Amino acid sequence: MKVCAIVVGLVVTLVVSNARAQGDDIAAAEALFQEGRQLMDAGSFADACPKLEESQRLDPGTGTLWHLARCYEKIDRHASAWAKYHEVAAQAKRQGEPAKIAAALKRARALEPKLRRLVISVPADSRVTGLRITRNGAEVGPGAWGAKLPVDRGQHEIVATAAGHQSWTKNIVIGEQPTTSVEVPKLAAQEKRDPDPWKGVEPPPTVEVKPWYADRFGWVLVAGGLVITAGGTAALLHGNSLETNAKNEPDLGERDRLFDSADRYRLAGGLLFGAAAGAVLAGVIKLAITGQPSQRQVRASLRTTDSGIMVGIGTTF
Repeated sequence: MKVCAIVVGLVVTLVVSNARAQGDDIAAAEALFQEGRQLMDAGSFADACPKLEESQRLDPGTGTLWHLARCYEKIDRHASAWAKYHEVAAQAKRQGEPAKIAAALKRARALEPKLRRLVISVPADSRVTGLRITRNGAEVGPGAWGAKLPVDRGQHEIVATAAGHQSWTKNIVIGEQPTTSVEVPKLAAQEKRDPDPWKGVEPPPTVEVKPWYADRFGWVLVAGGLVITAGGTAALLHGNSLETNAKNEPDLGERDRLFDSADRYRLAGGLLFGAAAGAVLAGVIKLAITGQPSQRQVRASLRTTDSGIMVGIGTTF
């Protein structure tokens, strides 16, 4: 009974905390937006863009996106501005605002002659199994290899990796040239190592473990996860009910309030389901570990190889 009370209290706390966090995010987003606008009016665009970026992250909106695109345009980040204007047009299309669509596309078309493009070519003999290419940490998929990708001016880091191969890195600077090309070479294979670090290592004496059904903590985790699941289900159902009421509400202000409440409850439900899954998984793993046969072995080794020292730690059940 005490466990159930604790878990129910946790559910209520999570819902209330999430609602407060969302309110704080919206307030912070508005403050950052106002500060960003003031910096733009003062001509401090380099300082304004990070404020608008964070405001958009905390509370996404078409208006913030529009001003962020303008800010990028002012600091010559033409590719980023071009992409944001297209995002504005896409959002305006969903919202049924043709004037905003036309304005955003017009600004995007005006930037096209200023765009700088990067081509990352990957020859056939360089396409080893599992090849992964990133630009500034963001993955460049095979469909984009060889394509002229709009990029901002400045330095860009191209990295190619693949399992069993040495990584390759190339730093380039995008300047006045309309198109810059980079070719990824074939990655060199890595040195093979001893696949069995335990070879020749004697196991230590066995250790007794208790039976699985005696693990109370594992059962508490599983039960707690199931109770949290009930809370998540209730939050999702309430969110769906609020959305239904919002669709039937004639007053626009009340309809927006109901939609916002529905989104908050659905988000809370999703968070609760995630917490429940984690609790149940942890409980099951705890019970499974405890419920293994009565012998458990832990092994460790320290080996010297041509390339250095290899330390290994492992366990068997």
